[in-house]
Amino acid sequence: MTRLSSDSRATAARWLMADLLEWHQRDARPEWFIHFQRIKEYDDQDFIENGDCIGGLSLVGQVGTIAKSNIWQFRFPDQDHKFKEGDDVYDPQPAKVKLFSSTEKEIPFPESVRVGEIAEINDSEGTINVKITKVQKQPTATAFVPGRPIPDEDIRVALQRLAQSVLDEAASSTSVKYRGAKALLRRDQPRFRNGEGLDPKPGESASDRFIRLAAQLDYSYLVVQGPPGSGKTWALSRAVLECVAAGQRVGLSGFKHETMKAMVDGIREALTDPMIAAKFRHLKTPVRAIRKIETGATPAADPIGFVTETTKNKDVDNAIQLKTHQIVAGTAWLFAPNPEKKKGARPEMELDVVFIDEAGQMSLANALAIATSAKSVVLVGDPQQLAQPGKGAHPLLPEPADELFPLASGASALEHVLAGRATVPTDEGIFLDVTFRLHPEICKFISAAMYDGRLEHADNCRNRAITLASGQRETGIRWCPVEHDGNKISSPEEVAAIEQIVRQFDGASITNKNGQTRPINSADDIMLVTPYNSQANDLRRALPNLRVGTVDKFQGLEAPIVIFSLVASTSEDVPRGLEFLYSTNRLNVAVSRAKTLCVVVGSPRLLAARCNSVKQLQLVNVLCKYAEMASIWTLP
Repeated sequence: MTRLSSDSRATAARWLMADLLEWHQRDARPEWFIHFQRIKEYDDQDFIENGDCIGGLSLVGQVGTIAKSNIWQFRFPDQDHKFKEGDDVYDPQPAKVKLFSSTEKEIPFPESVRVGEIAEINDSEGTINVKITKVQKQPTATAFVPGRPIPDEDIRVALQRLAQSVLDEAASSTSVKYRGAKALLRRDQPRFRNGEGLDPKPGESASDRFIRLAAQLDYSYLVVQGPPGSGKTWALSRAVLECVAAGQRVGLSGFKHETMKAMVDGIREALTDPMIAAKFRHLKTPVRAIRKIETGATPAADPIGFVTETTKNKDVDNAIQLKTHQIVAGTAWLFAPNPEKKKGARPEMELDVVFIDEAGQMSLANALAIATSAKSVVLVGDPQQLAQPGKGAHPLLPEPADELFPLASGASALEHVLAGRATVPTDEGIFLDVTFRLHPEICKFISAAMYDGRLEHADNCRNRAITLASGQRETGIRWCPVEHDGNKISSPEEVAAIEQIVRQFDGASITNKNGQTRPINSADDIMLVTPYNSQANDLRRALPNLRVGTVDKFQGLEAPIVIFSLVASTSEDVPRGLEFLYSTNRLNVAVSRAKTLCVVVGSPRLLAARCNSVKQLQLVNVLCKYAEMASIWTLP
């Protein structure tokens, strides 16, 4: 950790806090710009080419009903997009008509009209089914766009409260409010009760240290970095329950609702362990969690009564006040109530500890807002996997503040603590240093390229193997060069090559880490990954029985065999910029989905990219390192 005097650290923290107060405004500015631009300037082709939209829609007709809604189907041409089931879709055309047909000199800028919720989307068939209330007329949309940026006033107010506390502390050292949040802001050394520290006990694994120390935090914070397959979710679930067993009230948060669901599901599974369940037999009430789900979603009933789902913040506040639930889960908005709000005011939360999962994808600003809800905060995740999807440009800090906070307010919560380093140092947090997923040869590349050589594999991962029908054993990483020209977001040459590779596994068998061998099941055992939706659609049509998706879709999943299609012919052909395709985060996620074998299929000219910066050179170098360490996969 950077060694600055306490006065210098406090001054640097105030600089950073001041910058964070305007983070949401800066980050939302590009989103608002494109929001208005879609309404005012976009034509049909623009909607097709923008990856946040779906253009070229044509109505097929009504195809079904669900409760009080009709299901309308649209067809769309092949294109990149980010929509998924459950997303709301909006029609920009009514707003455009209103904007340009009005005869008034000044009118409020019109908004896109909500059409409904995506019930199903099939990229291979080019169809999208939208759930629309029965009282609405037949939809006429020719393009779908996202809604306006989500209001973030409550989170901004939470940061203002934290900023005031930072100022109060500067004026009087007796200020004790938000001590955990301020420790994270300053990047203080983690502090624990009962003389505990980050040093491991004899024979203690990193996961066991995480479980032990989370409940011992003393108005501080703890960073836990979990590389692929390191058992992060397993350890997090048990750390949460260790806190509950100690009588603590626990919060769970993350960037997406799916993250909280995965956390709650992991805790439910951990409670089936008899040794863990025994810790709670003395409780008068059983361990229970309450999760705030998306507004408009339908709460699901839990047959064992462990988790209560609700769409109302008030239900969560009541659960905390009445102590009916020990665990509360939700996004940043749940943990940043605004007591002074004229409508919908809520009291501040007073939890003992809040866990933020996938903290590498959460902005520091939102993480600090969440941290105001608890005495201590635990950040769990891995900034070497998918990063936070920030949109705005954020300034660097002046000297010497930039020495302590090199990424300033633009950092994710984990990036803030790691300060440009690939792994968390042993005196600043916990690095889960053993992967239980990766074959040693895959682990060797991932460890060297992404984790300073600190990631090791469990001994039984050596047993993993693919045995082809010919008797040849295949493990580790492979590079399959395929020549093509002019490809950007789809590559028929790579689709053809991947079809050949998949056929090479006909009649093959798989040996798992326990030494058990079985015939290969292509539908479950082979995963096809690519950066672009267009290529994913082509692969689905060519190989309809296999799992196919983009890198972002498959984070958190795994398969014995992963085939990664790079698509673009040269670095000049790469859409979205060189940084997108050559992203080390995406390469890390793609390769580390593979338990036994990873085959990267790509144009050899991608290894000779033209770089315009040191950062680009570093990105390309990681792909070159993969090709250097990998054996060549030979097509038949």
